[in-house]
Amino acid sequence: MLNWPKARIEICGPLGAGKTTLLNLLAYYGAKPIYEPVQQHPYLEDFYGNPPKFALEKCCFFALDYLHSLKLHSAHENTIALDASVPLLKAYHDMAPLRMDERLMADDLLDGIAAQLPPADLYIHLSADTQYLLKRIARRGRDMEASVSADYVEGLNRRLDHHIGRVASHSRLLVLEVQSLEGLTEPESIRPVIEKINKTLHMALEANSGKAEQTSMSLTQ
Repeated sequence: MLNWPKARIEICGPLGAGKTTLLNLLAYYGAKPIYEPVQQHPYLEDFYGNPPKFALEKCCFFALDYLHSLKLHSAHENTIALDASVPLLKAYHDMAPLRMDERLMADDLLDGIAAQLPPADLYIHLSADTQYLLKRIARRGRDMEASVSADYVEGLNRRLDHHIGRVASHSRLLVLEVQSLEGLTEPESIRPVIEKINKTLHMALEANSGKAEQTSMSLTQ
């Protein structure tokens, strides 16, 4: 096991990037996993069957579950890790076929959630190109993802890059190339990557603590 501080890690990555696999491996090494409710989502299968009709329900359910999960585990004394994040939720919202009134409603919901919460102590961006992601999506063989297009994955990638770029200035960001992680699905093979994440998290907390002390000193001068 590794020494995990009280902190929050959020894994960002487009469809097929391997967020849940990485979350499983972080859990093996002692972090507390919080999973996005893909299997329990009451509208997800309907969304893939008829995106315009169920886009709002799909987006809002994921957003509210994210907020509820963070509130539920806010007192946890260890590192919590999620395969969800505000940047990723916003990217999915951007790509959803929402009407203008629905888009404004969804954006207001996410902005309100983001305003209630501090940024994650560490964002992990699982980065991969569109064609590689499409191969991974096809390989895992989920029926409801069979209609996912290259344009959708490409757009999701671009929007995620945009939203992560907006948070990277005030919180630590670790970019991991998905292709370099191919095959590292067992605890021993992935250990160097998990150790890198652990080290980066500690460095991020130290950097944030230093910034807080500087701010406090400037306010008292």
